[in-house]
Amino acid sequence: MGGISLTAAACAYAALGPAPALGPQPAESVPTLHLTPVAGGTAAPPAEAGTVSAARFTARDGEGKQVGGGYETCAQDLTGPRAVTVYCTGVIDIDGKGKIAYQASRPLPGARASGSARITGVVTGGTGVYRGTTGEMTLMPPDRGDGAWTAQFR
Repeated sequence: MGGISLTAAACAYAALGPAPALGPQPAESVPTLHLTPVAGGTAAPPAEAGTVSAARFTARDGEGKQVGGGYETCAQDLTGPRAVTVYCTGVIDIDGKGKIAYQASRPLPGARASGSARITGVVTGGTGVYRGTTGEMTLMPPDRGDGAWTAQFR
């Protein structure tokens, strides 16, 4: 009769020097971007009224030139009768260069420890010249007349 035989083998690891880089390093640093929501953007069908949202935005460089755009989806964490945290995931597409993916969360206004509207997120990867990009993205609320959020990467 046929069957499957499983064999356990012991593994040994030896330190042979510094660990190699975990992946390719990006060919270019991500610039500071100004992200402006697109008026009348599409909305995702809500799982529960007011708990899920989606938005499109344009991306401009420090000189105001449009360099791309992006999309973000956010969900609220409901604890009891009201939402206390919002979790977002998104992609910024820089024309002709590549994409940057991120995730972020922050307490909603009125929740304990909501702090400022500044949001620190995690850059989860990139494509094109941003392939191998990881790190942090800090989003600062609009301080410009066009309502743009400023995104800084490190």
